[in-house]
Amino acid sequence: GETDATLKQQVANLAVADPFAVARFWFDRDFDWEHSNFTSLSGYNLTDSITLYHRIQEQFIDWSKRTGGSVIELHAYCYKEMEFPTQEALLTTFEQELYEIVPELMQANVLHRELVNQKNFSGYPPNSYRDRPETVTEVPNLVLAGDWVKMPFPCGLMERAVSSGLLAANAIVHQEGLQRRTLFTVNPEGLLKI
Repeated sequence: GETDATLKQQVANLAVADPFAVARFWFDRDFDWEHSNFTSLSGYNLTDSITLYHRIQEQFIDWSKRTGGSVIELHAYCYKEMEFPTQEALLTTFEQELYEIVPELMQANVLHRELVNQKNFSGYPPNSYRDRPETVTEVPNLVLAGDWVKMPFPCGLMERAVSSGLLAANAIVHQEGLQRRTLFTVNPEGLLKI
């Protein structure tokens, strides 16, 4: 069928954010920690957050009880590729920063380490909001959902994906003459005005 030129241009203009990386380390010992088991961090070249999986996720809790070890995950959101051009550079930097965050681990042995490195987050360059495609399109029977669509109210990435899915489903059921589901949101006024 025919394509909508505006929609085609809106989709073509969508951006992808800088890459993210997640490193997970298994150590042969646990350590003292006074913070939340998931903590956002700042001041590091790469690391944005730390998660202690051996304290929050059952399979790792069980492993830690059996071995006395720890499982730590570090995240880097939107890092600059030129600063960390290789997988090894990412892993090495994560490990060095982990020792700064938890100096006690310098005496531990790394049993295993893994890295996930992807570039598939939706990008939000300045002034891109007004040109994003909306959930309901001019193309018959085509609705859009995901963290990249324009929403009529403020919401974060995962919330946008879920909320846009509900709006898309509501558009379909409304078209079929069925009752839509209510979606509660903040009022988009004042500081939250779009």
